[in-house]
Amino acid sequence: MRWLQTNLGETIDRGSDASFIDGASAVSTGASGVAEALQSFFNAFHGLAADPTSSAERQSVFQQAGILVDRLNLTASRLDDLQVNLDASIQSEVATANGILETIRSLNDQISRAEIGHPGSALDLRDRRQAQLEELSKFIDIDVTHIPDRAGQIQVSTGGPGAASVVLVDGILPIREIAFNGFQFTAGGGGEILEPTGGSLAGTLKVRDGSLQQTRLDLDNLAAQLISSVN
Repeated sequence: MRWLQTNLGETIDRGSDASFIDGASAVSTGASGVAEALQSFFNAFHGLAADPTSSAERQSVFQQAGILVDRLNLTASRLDDLQVNLDASIQSEVATANGILETIRSLNDQISRAEIGHPGSALDLRDRRQAQLEELSKFIDIDVTHIPDRAGQIQVSTGGPGAASVVLVDGILPIREIAFNGFQFTAGGGGEILEPTGGSLAGTLKVRDGSLQQTRLDLDNLAAQLISSVN
């Protein structure tokens, strides 16, 4: 949200969090954004309409048209930069989430060893694992279940297509690492598709493919309408 506002030089009217996530991209006049340049361009046209023979008014239209084109091009470039930043953010968060998954697997192993003959005694390790689970949930929505026949060990899963559940941590077995191919999240070497609905991974992807793409589309439509109207 702030990236879009800062880079576009606009105030984005999000209305509500839900509408923004769904791709709302209405803008109001900003200090140095497209809206201000567009208003100045129309004002110059009004001035020319009032005095069609004025060379000064004609020159003003040309000048404001140039400024508007520059702003449109600059905004398009900034949107490209934003997409690069969002992609990098997703990859960074994926790496962090995988590190947490591995830590949880390791703690499963440590708890299992520490509690041999003393079930439930490794309280410090269990607290550390709980903290890691809470940290992981910031990145992706998870379900946690205790494995009955493996004392002290847990299984961590997240959502797949439909109502499917994809296991990421299964006791002390090697984790199924999360990956992002630029379009969707997958898990493990088999590339099983993940469809997270919560956490920053889902949120960042939704902004990239929702609000950002809608803003890009709106900008393209605006440029096309201006070209058609002016010509």
